Amino acid sequence: MLQKLILTLVVIFALTATSFSQNKVKELTINGGCNYYGESFDSKIYTFESDQAAIDAIDKILDPTGLVRNFDIRAADVSNAAAVIIPGDTNRYILYNQAFMRRVKNETNTDWAAISIMAHEIGHHLNGHTLVPGGSRPPTELEADSFSGFVLYKMGATLEEAQAAMNAIASEKGSATHPPKRSRLLAIEAGWTKAKDQDKSSSKVPTTPRTSPDTSSGEIVSACGFSFGRVISKRWLQIGGATGLLGCPTSNELDAEKSPQGTTGRFVRFDRVKFDDKNNGAIYWHKTGRYAGETFIVIGGILNLYEDMGRSSSWLGFPISDEYNVSGGARSDFEGGYIFWSSQTWVSRAFKYN
Repeated sequence: MLQKLILTLVVIFALTATSFSQNKVKELTINGGCNYYGESFDSKIYTFESDQAAIDAIDKILDPTGLVRNFDIRAADVSNAAAVIIPGDTNRYILYNQAFMRRVKNETNTDWAAISIMAHEIGHHLNGHTLVPGGSRPPTELEADSFSGFVLYKMGATLEEAQAAMNAIASEKGSATHPPKRSRLLAIEAGWTKAKDQDKSSSKVPTTPRTSPDTSSGEIVSACGFSFGRVISKRWLQIGGATGLLGCPTSNELDAEKSPQGTTGRFVRFDRVKFDDKNNGAIYWHKTGRYAGETFIVIGGILNLYEDMGRSSSWLGFPISDEYNVSGGARSDFEGGYIFWSSQTWVSRAFKYN
């Protein structure tokens, strides 16, 4: 299967200018986007239809995420590769320069290099980077690099293969829009290692056995390869679903342990596969108790401490608020107290109510 994928990508990126002329030309007017190395965009870009083989190859990259492709892939006169959206156009695009892809393959002597570049651009779309004005920025590039490393591990690449393109042609010093090579290699390694750790079941995904969603939380739905109830699903979709704050689920809907306050409920764990892990998150649904029927979101450093303390079984109990900003950081409220996260130290601390 992998050999077939690599062969498909070789065919895609070895197309000649003659094949360009046989494809339907589409002119796109753009005002920015996220590209691989940070070169500026022309306001008008000519693109060419990708054949079905190219689309199938991109879908193979998406397979490990459980997501369905919701963007167009087109060959184009961009400098390297880019993820863009067009004002007034409901479509999202991944554009790639065929000559650039051939050069990368020749310099690295591996087809994984081209795959990693395409995975990087897919990461921009799935992380919602193209929805934010301003184009490429160092943090978003690292997130896309991490996604590329994650997916390439899932596809069977070694760490060396996942980093091949970056090692060969990335800038040592970086720029205002793109980090230096050493940072980008670390981001790829972080994503690759995270995927490896998931395979070993040593990540922070809850160790509670996966169960079927409780139908009392609503009709069962599926997303990214996991299943959960309609109530939690509705809240997840309200904040952007797979491309929003929380990203994809990494667990089915699970029973939360009964809190000291007597509340029962369910939760789903999410992981946006970010380089710094700050947007790992969970949605908790109260089945019983004062907040019965309500859902609350816990994320980042606050979630990390909450899980370390034992989640709902700890004296904190169930969350009773989403995270909100306070002076000096952020806070989430729970039945038995609250957790404060400091924006200066990045340390979270739990406090009981007076």
